[in-house]
Amino acid sequence: MTATKDPAAGPHGHILVVDDLEPNRDLLLRRLARQGHTTCSAADGVEALERLAAEPVDLVLLDLMMPRLDGFGVLEAMKASEQWREIPVIMISAATDIELIVKAIAAGAADYLHKPFNPVLLRARVGACLEKKALRDRERAAFRALAESQAELAAELAEAANYVRSVLPAPMKGAIRSDWTFVSSTRLGGDGFGTVFLQPDKLVVYLFDVSGHGVGAALLAASLMNTLNGGNLGGTDLFDPAAVLKTLNDDYPMERHNQMYFTAWYGVYTPSTRELRYASAGHPAALLFGGEARHELRTPGMVIGFDADASYREARCTVPPGAVLHVFSDGAFEVRRPDGTEMDEEQLEALLRATPPGPGATRLVYDRVRAERGEGLDDDFSLLTLCFD
Repeated sequence: MTATKDPAAGPHGHILVVDDLEPNRDLLLRRLARQGHTTCSAADGVEALERLAAEPVDLVLLDLMMPRLDGFGVLEAMKASEQWREIPVIMISAATDIELIVKAIAAGAADYLHKPFNPVLLRARVGACLEKKALRDRERAAFRALAESQAELAAELAEAANYVRSVLPAPMKGAIRSDWTFVSSTRLGGDGFGTVFLQPDKLVVYLFDVSGHGVGAALLAASLMNTLNGGNLGGTDLFDPAAVLKTLNDDYPMERHNQMYFTAWYGVYTPSTRELRYASAGHPAALLFGGEARHELRTPGMVIGFDADASYREARCTVPPGAVLHVFSDGAFEVRRPDGTEMDEEQLEALLRATPPGPGATRLVYDRVRAERGEGLDDDFSLLTLCFD
């Protein structure tokens, strides 16, 4: 049944009228139609459930006393149904027993109307129920949209994280063996590193730490790894660490990269001569252990992207047989403990010395660092270890 909508009637909806007396049904249907609602009807509880299964309904006006299945039975079935439980129900009855009214409200009815119906009261109760349902529907729709959006974002972040990890180097075997662990503090981190033979006798080793976290930092990290792994620095001598850092500083000013800058350590190892050339830009010193010798490998230099006039210097050392090189980000040691104290580079070095190098060793170091924190780390953890015959 349809009728011209009355603007004064408030929100309109599709209403199911359930009453075993036909005159009562007809009276309600006419009044609701005059208020602008669409309607359908049922003569008892069983037919009401069939109607609910057959078509969407915004509100049910439900008689208490009916054959086959009474109003309480219908209400119980609706509240047990995932599909129907949110449909508001106004119980209608000629009974004035307050206990019945309390029972109906306790069973989940939104309101209660006495027969015969007062048109003004009918309009007000129906309008209030439909307004509440419309609000709940909008909230649920917004929640579903938000949940879908979060699920899509989570899937995209996971895909981005997988891509970043795919750019990280495969473990090296043979005369030079590598082991690394990278754990981001969020879904996406800003650390990146690589080990790549750009020539048969030239191994490039690098590690950088982009400021911040999230998508922007991860995109910049992936871009840097692809650039360095491919040797795409516009004619720069890739085996000159200072020149590489200078070119990166020229190409990645923070003003053009969402105010992000990064620290970096870059080295070039020549196996035939065992010479390691290296330079750093605001990055923690790499540690080279060889026999009883210990070397901190760091040179002066501003972080990349911060100062267009920054300059960089390289240094050189000889890698003795059996040496171990550790390159890491500051997230590997700047760790706050539960008691408020912090780890430092000396304590990380002690962990590195206490952990025999080999496959999985860097993960053991990470586990021990994380145990110092007692929960997830505040910054990305990157540790790259190379063992030399």
